[in-house]
Order: sequence, then C-alpha cells, then structure tokens
Amino acid sequence: MSLPDSATSPDALQDLYERSPYGALTLLADGTVGRVNHTMLQALGQPAEAVLGRRLPELLTAGSRAYLEAHGRPRLLLAGTLRDLPIDFVRVDGSPLTTLLHMRAEDHDGTELLHVNVLDATDRRRAEDALRHRALHDALTGLPNRAQLEERIVAAVRTLGPGERFALLLLDLDHFKTINDALGHEAGDDLLRLAGARIAEVAGAGALVARLGGDEFAVLAPAPTDDARARGLAGAILAALSEPLGGCPDGSGSHVLGASAGLVMGDRRGTAIDLLRDADVAMYRAKAEGRGRAVAFDAPMRAAAQERARTIAELRTALAEGQLRVHYQPVVAAHDGRITSMEALVRWQHPERGLLAPGAFIAAAEESGLISEIGQFVLREACMQLARWRAQGVASDELGIAVNVSARQLADPHLPAQVAATLRATGLDATPASVGLEITESTLMSETTSTETLAALASTGVELLLDDFGTGASSLARLKRFPVDTLKVDRAFVTGLGAGDGTDDAIVAAIISLADALGLRVIAEGVETRGQRDRLHGLGCERLQGYLFSRPVPAAEMRALLGGARTPAASAAAAAA
Repeated sequence: MSLPDSATSPDALQDLYERSPYGALTLLADGTVGRVNHTMLQALGQPAEAVLGRRLPELLTAGSRAYLEAHGRPRLLLAGTLRDLPIDFVRVDGSPLTTLLHMRAEDHDGTELLHVNVLDATDRRRAEDALRHRALHDALTGLPNRAQLEERIVAAVRTLGPGERFALLLLDLDHFKTINDALGHEAGDDLLRLAGARIAEVAGAGALVARLGGDEFAVLAPAPTDDARARGLAGAILAALSEPLGGCPDGSGSHVLGASAGLVMGDRRGTAIDLLRDADVAMYRAKAEGRGRAVAFDAPMRAAAQERARTIAELRTALAEGQLRVHYQPVVAAHDGRITSMEALVRWQHPERGLLAPGAFIAAAEESGLISEIGQFVLREACMQLARWRAQGVASDELGIAVNVSARQLADPHLPAQVAATLRATGLDATPASVGLEITESTLMSETTSTETLAALASTGVELLLDDFGTGASSLARLKRFPVDTLKVDRAFVTGLGAGDGTDDAIVAAIISLADALGLRVIAEGVETRGQRDRLHGLGCERLQGYLFSRPVPAAEMRALLGGARTPAASAAAAAA
C-alpha cells in the first residue's frame, strides 16, 4: 500500500519535509511506513527501500517495541496524539538510536495517517544517564551511594525466595580521622578510594559495595547466604583493612586503618530503613567493644538503641530546662583530713527517675555529642560556685576545684579559649591554678588527643589531672611530653590495698614513686575504709578522695563542709589517728 496522491504535499512542503532537521515518518492505516525523510534515513543509516513498507515496531529495539505497545498505543488511541515518547530505533550497524517520538493521528480525505516526528535524544539521554549516575554514585570513590544501596536493598527483599536471606554489612574505618587530620584531606580522600577498592575486591563481583559518606561503607551480599558465610565475609574484609593501605598518590606511604563492622541478615520482612538502622546499631556496638571487630545485630540491641535514643532526647530537654546539677566531692589531706580541693561531678535531676548519676546518661551524651555542652555547663557552674564561696569567705584562694573533660571536648581546638573565657567571666583568671581539668589516662594516650591542645590548656594556667591512672597504657616517654600536674590513682588499686598477694600495694607504691620522680602530685580516689587511708598515707600519698570522707554532695552541703574546714568523717579519722 502506498501513500495516496491526495496526501502528497506540494513541492515546497515536500522539500521542507525532506530537509527538516528532525526525522519524520508517515504511517499508513495498516501501520506500515508510507513516507520517510532524508534526515531519518541518514540517522538510521538505511536506504529508503529498507524502511518503506515496514511496520514501525520492526524498526525498534525489543525493549522499545514492548514500551510502545504498553505505553504509546493506549495514549494515542485515547488522545489521538502524544509527545516525548522515549523510543530506541535500530541503526544499520545494530546500535540503538535514542529518540523522542511526537505522534499525531490524522484523517486525510478518508485515509487514516499517523505522522511521526523523531527527535534525536542521544545527548539528552546521555545527560540524563550522567545525572542518574551522579545521583546513585559517590563522587569521590565512584562506588554506589546510599540512595542506590537503598534501591538495591528494596530489590533484594522483593526477589527473595522462600527461606532465603541476604546480608548487609556496615563498616566504619577506625582511625581515619587521625590520619586525615595529620596528613590533610587530599591524602584522606586517597585513602578512602583505596579502602573502597579493597573492600570491593574482597566482597567480589556479586556484592554491592557502597560508600555512605565520611569513612562509612556498606556491603550488600546477595541471597542466598547464611550467618556463617556473612560472618566469613565480614572477617575477610576486616582482615584486608587491617593490612597497610599503600600507594597514595600524594606519596604519604602506607597507612593502617582497620574497621568496625555491624552485620544484619535481611529477609522478606525487612525494609531498607530498618536494616540500615540495625546494621548501624551493631556497628556502634562493635566500636564500643573495642573496634576492629564485627558484631551481628540481635533484637536486644534494638531495645538498647531505642533506650539510648530516648535518653538523648530527654537529655536535650534536661539541658534546655536546667535539670542538670553539679555535686561536689572533697579531696582531703591524708595526715589531718583538711579539705584541699574538690571534684565537680554532674548529676541529672530527672523529673520521673529522680537523681541520676553519670553512669545513667554519659554514654548517651558522648554518642550524641551533648557531652561537650554538658562539660561546658559543669565547668561554668563549678567556677561560678567557687567564686561565690570565695566571696562568702568560706573558700580560700588555695582551695582547688577539678572538672572532668571528655575525649570529645579534648578533640575540640576551641576548648582552651572556652576555658580561658570561663576563667575571666568568673574572676578566677587571677588564680587559674585553683581550677583543674581531669582527663582519663586512656583519653590522654589516645591518638586523637592533640599535644597542642594540651599545651594551650596549660597556658591558661589551669592544672591538668590524669584520672584513672594505672588502667591505661601510658608510656613514661609519652607521659613526660604532656603538661600533667597530678596523677589520680584508680579506685581499682585502692580497693585491693592490704589484700591478696600485695600486687595492688606494689602498683600504688610504684605510681607514687613515678609521680615523685616527675614532680607530680598524687590523689588516691575511691578511699572507703580507714585501713585504705592509713596504707595510702604510709605509702606517701598525701591527697585522698572517697566515701570515707564524703560522698558527692550538693553545693549547700559542700559549703557546710568548707565552713568546718574538714569533713566530719575526716575529722573523726584524724582524731582517731
């Protein structure tokens, strides 16, 4: 069947049809091509006789034939026209020609015709593909990103067979921040690329490896798999990441990062949000247990995570509504019980649970970052309280007060300026040595602790106390580098004094001897019996802290103790001595 004469365009229109920059086809009532212009033939690489007389679907890729049948034909029948239908033709060499079709039906003197304009959409499709790739891939490593991971989790759940499961592994590099801060972001970016490549190499071609942001990666291991294989994969990846990562383009050499991992198994009941949340909970449990390990998620972890989330939310309210309190525990002289200083300790006056000790909320505060705000509150409140007591004449300029500083606070380069500002605001900048900052031994020896920050803190005039001494992994060489003024003997050694094989006595004696050699003061904490007090005094420890003398008490009770110069228990103990 050929195009009827009555539909033949005048010469000018025919010339316009042929020279149009867009491809054009005219389909006859039987669906065959009755006319095709030069632009379309050139795009297909075909002569006219290879196109005329053929049905439109015969010129398309298999996918486009199905798409045209499912989407194009119903719209055309309904409206008689359609625009921007994405269709791929087949070129003479078999490659696809990406186009957008505009189609319009027309009754021409009783003859049904379908006019088709064909727009080459290759560049547009390429741009759309590039945008989609960017939307689904991490720009730094080229790996899939969180959005693609979530899509693939949804697909994995949907395609699971009966009883099948897949595995989701969440990984966080353990020491990346330290190296990134030390070497700079360019070297850090190189390490992230190397880490991603190593994870992908171990995971294999069947797994999806994604970077979720920062130093966090994920591995989606397809079904079917089981607990043993998933744990084996996690172990293999952690082992690979514990080996040096070398070949950084910046020439910085090899670096060992290590990682912590959370593992969760996915089944037909899972959702992407739930599985990622559970894997994240397990990963943070791995970090809390010492890093460099994989932890599989279980239901009690979710309950614990929900409790932490509730605590964090309530803690935010506590900060906003002034529910936090500061209690004070005196430090006394061993020989006469005189109060020489005190430690400021945070408490939470919870509206439902009553007065809470730090153990009930500090871990949540650390996890959420609220610990910095809490630390600033305690420092400010303690300094203001000491200034009040001095103004009231119950505290001398020699009386000291110490405040605990968290690892997160110590990692903040602005901490020295904050401390200096607090001293000025409370008038304690004239006697800054009366304010002490307590830092745990493990925090001080951590790779994240900056010697420069410690030096800047020392330059404000405050004293630095090394808390829980003897429980960490201090080296004498490192200890000498830090501007520490006082060592606090951990209560674990005090408890064992005079008992067992004498190991604790020997450890405490060694700590006191070390402090003497370095010109440092010593405070023993956790003193609960007169026997412990007497033994510490005999070993040469001159400053003691513990329930034998006083529990941590509110400011009003501490003021009363200061008015007496000694705690009641200390006075009685001194008299008995």
